[in-house]
Amino acid sequence: MLIQFILLFFATHFSQKDVVFFQSQELKGLELTSQEQEFVILDDQEHEIPILEYRDSSGLIYWYRRVLTPVCLTGECLLIDIGIYWDCTGDFFGLEVHGEHLTKTDHSIFSVKDYQHLMGILKNDWSVLREYEFTNLVEQQEGDGVDGISGATKTEIAMETVKDAVYTTYTIWHLAHLGEKEQLVELTANQLNEKNLILKALVTNKDSKYRYFILDLLSNGKLTSTPELDSLVLEGLRSFEDPKFKKLSYNALSKIGLNHQIQKSLISIYLIASIQDKIQILTAFERPIKLTPELHACFSNDLTIDNDWFLVKLKKVIEAKRQF
Repeated sequence: MLIQFILLFFATHFSQKDVVFFQSQELKGLELTSQEQEFVILDDQEHEIPILEYRDSSGLIYWYRRVLTPVCLTGECLLIDIGIYWDCTGDFFGLEVHGEHLTKTDHSIFSVKDYQHLMGILKNDWSVLREYEFTNLVEQQEGDGVDGISGATKTEIAMETVKDAVYTTYTIWHLAHLGEKEQLVELTANQLNEKNLILKALVTNKDSKYRYFILDLLSNGKLTSTPELDSLVLEGLRSFEDPKFKKLSYNALSKIGLNHQIQKSLISIYLIASIQDKIQILTAFERPIKLTPELHACFSNDLTIDNDWFLVKLKKVIEAKRQF
């Protein structure tokens, strides 16, 4: 019966113009262009699901999934037709509702406030909804129906769901959050390694979130060093206003190419660095890399510092006498 219902839904909805009944604020005014390439990730049941890549006018990536899914309990089902968007970091970004508005227990459609509340819930990666099973969202009563027709929503999750739409809220949140993020990050990393223009769009974006993201990818070995990434790391090492930017840049330092020009730039950074930061710089040179005479001399000047742990690191680098 459910399969017939889904087929009928497709016939009546997708044969007509695809009307968007709701679009979250973040998507409005954003010009997204499909790259006409389909990717595959796995859902929580290891089923393959198609993901599309979109880009905005600056070149930033957004991932998109169209979902037609039933929300069912005790044999009664409602179909929802939605489009889910994630940004390139794998974070939930936006929602579209197709076919018809989302509805509640009494079959009334979601109000503006309901949609606003839903969006607030979907933006929370660590919603309490993560901890509950689908069948355990309402107080157990005989004859429970879709979205708690008979049973009241459990108090501890009531604020994390749209009133009278607990199962719909739960279903959409799980579609947007569980299992997808890590896979979307992998897709983004692959695209960044293959397409330098996308990488440049992230490096030059004013939102620091994207700089943090690519530095984290770089430090974890998911990105290949490029001149753009090398410059970003050096910029972060010089940062005084953004401690997180600086920390992530030090974490990524060992992953970039420490060529002659970069070593020249590191001298001024090293001279004013704290002992802890100097140790991180030295750690980056524990690879088989030749030192320039200038940087070797800069390091050697610190042999008089009275710090045993620091001196162990320092001597390990300079006593190798690896020089250009």
